[in-house]
Amino acid sequence: MLKLKKMIAVALFGIGAGASVTAMAIPSYETCYGYREACVFNGDEEACDLFNASRCSRYVYPF
Repeated sequence: MLKLKKMIAVALFGIGAGASVTAMAIPSYETCYGYREACVFNGDEEACDLFNASRCSRYVYPF
């Protein structure tokens, strides 16, 4: 019984740690806005790649 409880505790910790790492990896609106602004107005290819790779399309932008 103790082994089962330990396995459950380790699994729950792993799920929680994975979720928090994922949340930290998601860029903020301001970061994505900066990528988009540099991509659209300055033609910065690297900013365009970062915008697409960071899944920034989930935010709504005024331009």
